[in-house]
Amino acid sequence: MAAEKLKMPLSRKILLGILPLFLLSISVSVVLQNHFQEQEMMEQAQASAHTYADLIKESLVSMMATNLEVDSTFLDRLNTLHQFDTVHILVNNLRLREELLTPKRIDRLQTKYKTLHPHDELERKVLATGQPEFTREGNHFRGVIPFNATKVCQKCHAVPVGYTLGATDLHISLERISQAAAGNWKRSFIIFLVFTVLVIAVGTYLFTRLVSNPIDQLVVATKEISRGNLDHTIPLTKSATTDGNRAGDELSFLGRMFDA
Repeated sequence: MAAEKLKMPLSRKILLGILPLFLLSISVSVVLQNHFQEQEMMEQAQASAHTYADLIKESLVSMMATNLEVDSTFLDRLNTLHQFDTVHILVNNLRLREELLTPKRIDRLQTKYKTLHPHDELERKVLATGQPEFTREGNHFRGVIPFNATKVCQKCHAVPVGYTLGATDLHISLERISQAAAGNWKRSFIIFLVFTVLVIAVGTYLFTRLVSNPIDQLVVATKEISRGNLDHTIPLTKSATTDGNRAGDELSFLGRMFDA
């Protein structure tokens, strides 16, 4: 096997050395592109979750500022939106101002605390820290976005600015985005593969014509000279010169030295 490798032409050895590099570059390109697409998809999902959460928060604030209460049907209508798989609104201790605590409102608050309490550790963490949390499992994205109090909220709630009044837990399917990303990835891979094959083909042709063939002619000339045929000439010296000028590359120069 080692002898066969030694007998292999130089051009083939070089191509066998370059080909793994091209394959490695394709593999690295595929991995990096897939990584960046996944990262971009997560960033888009997080931005969408923040946008939807802000819209929900503004609606809740507007209802509280106008009617001093939240329309109970509003929460039910949220789950009918096609943008989400599910939406869960959760509340912290709302700390309504004493002047707003009527018996009816107190009963409604108690009902909200029972039905809109955090369901798991992630929701409890967001309520405690006031920082959003995002997770992903396959094509299922989940974002828990806190509702932190502003100065407007202090009209109804005896809380400092930044206090976490509640949060929204959004569950969004990424299946459509994943399918689109997969389609883009496949097209990019095919384009890159075709380009790589063309580069290899053109590179092989140029290398064979400009390097491999002249080297083969030098090898033949060396064998002829070793046999005593001192009249043998190398064709590349003829094609490498123009109007009698001694032009050409290193291989042409070496060929002229053989003919000298």
